[in-house]
Amino acid sequence: MWTIIGFACVGVLWIASEPTIRLRNLILRTHQGIWRRLLECAMCSTFHIYFWYQLFVFQNIDILGASICAVLSEILLQKLNSGI
Repeated sequence: MWTIIGFACVGVLWIASEPTIRLRNLILRTHQGIWRRLLECAMCSTFHIYFWYQLFVFQNIDILGASICAVLSEILLQKLNSGI
């Protein structure tokens, strides 16, 4: 459970923090389309961060955990952007 909450926060930081925004812009300067959307969407990037972490570290395919983590990160990002 704490892993899901932690990775949801990592997903929000990946989207909302200034250093990662600059890093993404530097990396994706010439790329358009699916790769840009994948790395600029809180749900997409958090899903993949959690999914690949679970797969490589624990050799576990946890699609349910990745989905919960992705939705939670989107909710956190919306709350952060709304000022509540």
